[in-house]
Amino acid sequence: MPIPAVDRIDVATYGFMLGLLAFVYFIYPRHFLQVVAWYTNIMVFTCWTGYFVYRLAFGEAEFWE
Repeated sequence: MPIPAVDRIDVATYGFMLGLLAFVYFIYPRHFLQVVAWYTNIMVFTCWTGYFVYRLAFGEAEFWE
């Protein structure tokens, strides 16, 4: 079973997670927001993992149909 190729949802997820962390660490550094950003990243990563496992199990073409 081959690993699915990187698609636009993967890139958007990585960009959102890195952008959120960059914002709270470099632009508006507040401890509370940093904690919220990490919890948000954990939630987004959990959802993305479910999406990745679905693509791995059922293929990419069937996800959008």
